[in-house]
Amino acid sequence: CIIKKGITRGEAELLFDKTYTCPVCDRQFKAKTVRSGKVRTNGTDFDLRPRHVQVDAIKYEAIMCPHCGYAAMNRYFDAILPVHRKLIREKIGESFQERNEENLPYYTYDVALEHYKLVLLNNMVKGAKSSELAYTCVKIAWLYRGLAENLDPADPEYELTKEHAGKEEKNYQKKAYQGFVKARMEEDYPMAGMDESTCNYLTAALAIEVGEYDMASRFISQIMGSHTASGRIKDKCYDLKTELTKRQKQQETAE
Repeated sequence: CIIKKGITRGEAELLFDKTYTCPVCDRQFKAKTVRSGKVRTNGTDFDLRPRHVQVDAIKYEAIMCPHCGYAAMNRYFDAILPVHRKLIREKIGESFQERNEENLPYYTYDVALEHYKLVLLNNMVKGAKSSELAYTCVKIAWLYRGLAENLDPADPEYELTKEHAGKEEKNYQKKAYQGFVKARMEEDYPMAGMDESTCNYLTAALAIEVGEYDMASRFISQIMGSHTASGRIKDKCYDLKTELTKRQKQQETAE
């Protein structure tokens, strides 16, 4: 694997071990958790990714049972139906190889990515909603971006690793975009905890990233014309529209 650590200095000091009981295999384990009050942000990227100071808290939002492979976002970890327990035991647990992560001082991006990809697999096994699958893909894309930002330029494999991370980020952005477009036809709001305007904004940002400029323009117009969209989202839409115009001009120049 060419994925490197990508850590923030002093990260281990901001974490503690939280004990969980797996609702699938009933075994206890410990997972790294960011200490309360230690998460600070310095704005967001245009696709709503929070830019954390000192520790990328996104890495610690996915909880994985190291015994059976059950994984979910921390706030949903205990929310599982009996039928889903059975499916996860059969589809994931029987072939899962146990991990020992208790001695890790922090989660590197490669560890966090493994957790999130298991969340995605568990959600697929459970038949989760398209919006839930899409939002998990968004988080994976954010992790790949964080990985690329935290690489050591002196590493001999820096360029190769950065290129790989960039390709994987785009891959998961595309999956997320397609998932949200599908969710709009199947689900009611809120979706993945987002109201309609926020979901449209995120979908527009993803559309820009994957080159679906006409769709991005359509979503932006819907938000700007909405009577329910917040002023904050509308203000962010101006920046999004500027980015869309820039990408469109770049495309025209390239052609």
